[in-house]
Formats: sequence, structure tokens, C-alpha cells
Amino acid sequence: MIEGADEPSPALPFGYAPMLLVSFLCGMAITFNRGAYSDGALALVLIALGVLVFSVIESSRRRVSIERNPRMLLVLVWLGLVAMAFYAWNDEIIIYPVQPWEAGRKAQIAALFLLATYAPFLTGKWREPKAVRLARFAGFAVVVAVAGADVIKASPAPRIDVWTVQQDGAAALKAWRNPYTAVAERDTGPRAADDVPYVYPPTQLYLTLPAYVLAKDVRFTMLTAILLAGFGMRYIAARARTGLPSIAEDAPTLYVWLMTKTFLILEQSWVDPVQVMLITMVCCAYVARLPLLTAVLLGVVLSAKQTMFWAVGLTGVILRFDRKQWVTTACVGAALVLPFALIDFRALKHANFDFLSHLPARPDALTFNTWFLRKFGSELPGALGFVLAAIVAGASMWWMKRSVARLTVALAATYAVFFAFNKWAFANYYFLMAGLASLAAAAACHTAGAGVSLAGSEIEPG
Repeated sequence: MIEGADEPSPALPFGYAPMLLVSFLCGMAITFNRGAYSDGALALVLIALGVLVFSVIESSRRRVSIERNPRMLLVLVWLGLVAMAFYAWNDEIIIYPVQPWEAGRKAQIAALFLLATYAPFLTGKWREPKAVRLARFAGFAVVVAVAGADVIKASPAPRIDVWTVQQDGAAALKAWRNPYTAVAERDTGPRAADDVPYVYPPTQLYLTLPAYVLAKDVRFTMLTAILLAGFGMRYIAARARTGLPSIAEDAPTLYVWLMTKTFLILEQSWVDPVQVMLITMVCCAYVARLPLLTAVLLGVVLSAKQTMFWAVGLTGVILRFDRKQWVTTACVGAALVLPFALIDFRALKHANFDFLSHLPARPDALTFNTWFLRKFGSELPGALGFVLAAIVAGASMWWMKRSVARLTVALAATYAVFFAFNKWAFANYYFLMAGLASLAAAAACHTAGAGVSLAGSEIEPG
């Protein structure tokens, strides 16, 4: 159908394209050396950090710039997706296959064909019927589900402690044993030791137990999280009703689903897709105007991984939580951890904090700390990542008005500097950065002043 004259003026608010660029850069950075250190990868990270810092400054303004009739931007967004999907099709993604990843390769080809169907509609002159939009997006979801399930089938026992720890943790919980005392796995990193405990907070146990019970593999939880995060990002973008071609509302999701190393993250059983999914669900609840659910989900985020304290502080302050919401978040987070704290607090503390804090810096980490050591022969202060993240988070809380668009930019920037200047960061950390940047692109559609139909909860006073 030809776009009618009464349609809202198409516009892309500031934040959409820059955040997709950050997602693209972080996703491509981990293709160099599977997320380990590489000068070329760090150069991409440097660009991403620059874009994020500029975006934080720009997001502090009362009104942000917009791009009217952004045809070229949408073409570039589409080309970025094509490039990632093409690269993935030709990349050796799976590390420990015991059989060919045949269904996954076919799914990658299907993804390329689905991407081609956007081409006639990129200019906005012709728009797809709603049924076509939904069918295409459902097709991408099937592609990810099929390819993801085939990853687990093709690589049933990856040789990495992240997977063995989670498998044993879920098995212990199923048998009514305390995973924090029952699990001790071989370290598959540089250390030669058999003392790796269950290093994740209890929420990861709760979420992976169903996958272990039903399918004997915790990675089905991570696959589900990847899918739900994508659905959530599309919900956020679509709810803004921008009047743009469908590529605009689909792209944030697809930059996660079609990221070249997404299925490597899944194969290795890294838990970061769960954090991306949970933070996305918080934003979904907010744009749906469900303040109590927003607070409850943020409490789940708090207990999902040790580093999620940045997300809780930024979200509560920028979204202006009231006392009831703060109490709800704290109570939910505490309730999820409390059973294991009561059973054996010392074991919980050792596994979640003491063990990790005593691990040495990794010489192959994709961080500026590694670069500094290689270049100058000395180490940067270990607390530098915390200090820089605190500066970005503090400035964001102080400057930014209440807005899910501004919040997600602040989240992406805070975690980017936190990890890029820390003692270790690998593929999973950059997957988290890319996921948060994609979420920020989806949330950017809710920026007030963009000249489009907006969700009411995001419109700011003039």
C-alpha cells in the first residue's frame, strides 16, 4: 500500500542509529579472536565508547535532534544486518561440534532471504501490510530457535567451566542439595585447579532448573532469553508507532538475533542473554505503564548477576521510582537470594564474591587494561573500571530527565566503560554491551519531540 497523507511524519530520533552502530561495533569486535584480545577489536571498542559518551552528553539535553525521512539511515541499518548475517554464514561459529551444524546453516540462509524482503520497502514509499510484518518477524524467530536448538545438538558438551558449573548446579538443586557447597569444577581458563564453585546468584539457578529438568541442558534457558529479549525490543519499538518502514522496529531485535557470534554465546552457555532479557522486560513493563511490575522485574535483575547493581541504581533514579517501587525492588531481590543465604551464607558469599574477586587479571582480556599492559609494561589500577562507570552513571542520574530512552543509553554507556576498563572482558561481556545498545535503539523510538506518535508515558512536557 502507498503511504497515506494522514500518516505521521516519519522520523528517527537521536539515539536510534548511534545505538545500533554501537551494537554493530561490539558484535563485530568479538569476531576477531572469539572475544579475546585483538588490537583491531579494541579499535572498534574505542569507536563504540566514543559514540556512547557523545550519546550520554546529547541525551542530557531537554530536546534531542531527529532525522526526518531517514531513508539513507534505514538503508545503512539494513546493510549492517546483511553484513552480519553474511559474515555469520561464512564464519566457524561453533567451537566444540561433534556433528555438523546443518540446521543452523540452513537457518542462516533463511535469514538472508528474509532480510532481502525488506529491500523494496526501505524508502518508505511502499509499506507492508501488518500480516506481512508479523509473518516476517515470526520467521526470524523460527530461524533463531532452530539454529539455537541445533547449536545445543551439534555441541552437546562444550569444554568450558561455565557450562559444567551450571549443569552441576542445576543437578544439585534438582536433588535438593546446595549448589554453593556441592559444585567444584575444573577451571578451563589459565588456572590449573578444580575449585570453581557455582559462581552465579540464585536467580540463574531458578531460571536454568526448568531447562535442565525438561531438556537436560541449561542452555535452553539462554536460548529462550535470546528470543524473549528480541520480542521485548520489538514490542518497545513497535509501541512507539513511528510510522517508519518495518525495518525500523525490527532492527534492534535483529542486531541481537543475527549478531555473528550470538550462537557462540549460546554454545558456551554464557549467562549474559538472561541479563539482556530481564533488563528488556523491565523496559517493556515501563512503557506499558505497569509501575509495580517494573519494580518487581528490577528486583529480579538485582539478583540475576553480581554486576547488575549499576542497572538497578540507574533505572530507579532515572525512572524516578517512588518509595513503594524501591521497597518492592529490594524485597524481590532479597527474597530470591534469602533461601541460600540462610542455608549457608559463607558458601554463597565465597562462590559469588570471594572466589571471583581473587581471580587474577587475564592477559588475553579484550580491555584497555590489557592494551596498557602490553604497550607500557605496567597495569592500570584495578578500580579504574568502577571509577569510570560511577562517573558515567552519576552524571546520567544527575543530568537525565525521566525517560526510558535516556535510561537505556545510560545503561549501555555505564556497562561499556565498566567492562572495557576492567581486569577481564570477553565475548559474553560485549554481547551484553551490544544487547543493551540494541535495547537503547528500540527505546529511542520513545524520545519526546521526535514528531511521531509516542507512548503516553514517555511524552515530556514542553
